[in-house]
Amino acid sequence: AFRTEPDGAGFKMVGEHVAHHGTMTTGINFGADGALYLADWGNNGWAPHEKGRIMKLDAPGAEAHPLRQQTRKLLADGFAKRDVAELTQLLAHADQRVRLEAQFELAKRNETDALLGVAKKNDSQLARIHAIWGLGQLGRKSQSTVLPLKPLLADSDPEIQAQILRVATDAYHEGFADDALRLLTSSNPRVQLFAGMALGKIGSKKHVPAVAQ
Repeated sequence: AFRTEPDGAGFKMVGEHVAHHGTMTTGINFGADGALYLADWGNNGWAPHEKGRIMKLDAPGAEAHPLRQQTRKLLADGFAKRDVAELTQLLAHADQRVRLEAQFELAKRNETDALLGVAKKNDSQLARIHAIWGLGQLGRKSQSTVLPLKPLLADSDPEIQAQILRVATDAYHEGFADDALRLLTSSNPRVQLFAGMALGKIGSKKHVPAVAQ
């Protein structure tokens, strides 16, 4: 197990430690209840023996945590019947799965105004990022959907700049190329990274000298 911390244009592992060992685990995933589930081949090596099992790894008493119980209920109930106001609030939820489901549902409904509103202003950086990603999903169908994000390339948060470059690139929106060129000299290495990747997909011959430089 480990955490990550920003390191240049990427991340580094910190606090690495062994959380569990001694089993021949072939699959691992978090359940809706927040526990970690492991598909274990069983003992006796890899020979077929029909002794596979599912193991559950958790901290004692952690299942009672209110946030874990809330997450489990949210995922079980689904998101299709939730209104737009609730879905936009859930873009800031502590659990990434909840945030993604809210993002997918808003994108499915073509709620561009709601997504753009969160992208422009929200106390949660993660909510803003998921809103940007949601517009990016729609931008793959219609490039014009990501165009309103362009002013946010001047946002004070470099991660917002980086993610807008990302979705504009996925939408192959050439209108962002000159902005990517400008951000190639950003003081933030992640913005530089996404600007370079953007130019690789949506840039033109006129951008080559600056990229080479």
